[in-house]
Amino acid sequence: MAIEAQRKRFLIIANPSAGRKNARLVARVAETLARKAARVDLVETKTAEAARSALLSASDNNDAVVAAGGDGTIRALASMLGEMDSSLPLGVIPAGTGNVLANELGLPSNPVSLAELLLNGSTRAVRLMTANGAPFLLMASAGFDANVVRHLSVSIKQRVGRSAYALPTIGALLHQPPQPFELLLDAKPHAATWAIISNARSYGGSFRLAPKASIFDDQLFAVLFGARTRLGRLKELLALATGRLEQCPSVHIVPCKHGLIRTPKHQPTQADGDALGFGPVEIKASEHVVSLIAPDSAR
Repeated sequence: MAIEAQRKRFLIIANPSAGRKNARLVARVAETLARKAARVDLVETKTAEAARSALLSASDNNDAVVAAGGDGTIRALASMLGEMDSSLPLGVIPAGTGNVLANELGLPSNPVSLAELLLNGSTRAVRLMTANGAPFLLMASAGFDANVVRHLSVSIKQRVGRSAYALPTIGALLHQPPQPFELLLDAKPHAATWAIISNARSYGGSFRLAPKASIFDDQLFAVLFGARTRLGRLKELLALATGRLEQCPSVHIVPCKHGLIRTPKHQPTQADGDALGFGPVEIKASEHVVSLIAPDSAR
């Protein structure tokens, strides 16, 4: 863990689709930083190209880059910093729907504490993982939740938040019966009907998924759901929701460094809540590392 001198120059890259409540949080953090004599450049970007342009033009004039948005925004900026081999630390203002990474790190929710963390917080090295070459920070999966993501309406999600997941979840449970597929985890064969390979302890921000995982560790954990019926899948979801996943007989957690999920070509996949595509997915560590501004309590 490295403790930096107080940062004074910030580039905040914000997702303009975050909604009024989250926009107010971003504005209040920026105002608090300014009151503490920090220079703040706030840039709203709707495309990855615009975000990359902002990073390239300002990387030499800032002490930190701050992602103001959800997990997709954070993942995009972390990926760009990694590809640029930038030494700039990445901070986070949780202004998205799920804010899974923010919950994983235990980020404060009030603007004053967030600003203080950005100014003086420690930095921790985080290695980006990849799913079919696409970088991610938290997890990638094939099966049930990828079906949910596939049918999720982004516009409805922006309007109503987490409630937007309700109908796609019910639809995936009722209309997508579990389909078995094979995996190779560190070259050893396994089977599942839903597989999540995780770099994080939590799922959806608040559910315990892989208690021994840490984004500060290169060790991945494959959570293998084996239910073959809709009732069995419902039992697995209830076990996840109630913190009893490790006690569910159809669920197994396997540590690994490399995963190859051999799903059929029509089976969707996802990474950090964004659709990846269909078919087999290979998951492994990348060569890129980013410095994340995190509370000392994060693990």
